[in-house]
Amino acid sequence: MSIIMPLALVNVAACRSCVVQQDETPAEQRARAAVAKAQAREVAKQKESKVKLAELILGKAGPIIISLSALLLKDGMMDVASIIREPLADSLELFSLFEDSAKFTIASGGEGELAITDMKDPCCNCKALSM
Repeated sequence: MSIIMPLALVNVAACRSCVVQQDETPAEQRARAAVAKAQAREVAKQKESKVKLAELILGKAGPIIISLSALLLKDGMMDVASIIREPLADSLELFSLFEDSAKFTIASGGEGELAITDMKDPCCNCKALSM
């Protein structure tokens, strides 16, 4: 009987549901707070970099949108063949999408999703083209 009793106690103590959680020590509380603070700092850096990229997109896309809009609104543009006119209209639509996503990202403080993730190679990373 004495052999069975210690085995039963060992099984109960090893069971995770039976283990009572103890209060955190001050060192554990500080460590948890430091980890939470570091994670918050990392999220803030990511949001800040996303806002900077959105501002860069606005700076680059704005003049292009103005130029394409002015070109497409000219009187004789309807006489131009569609093989020339349609790519310009598609580009205007795409750059307008870039601008809208950048404005939303800036307004939300980095929360929004940008339609383009890299200004150097937009063909490979444009989320708007895959939609």
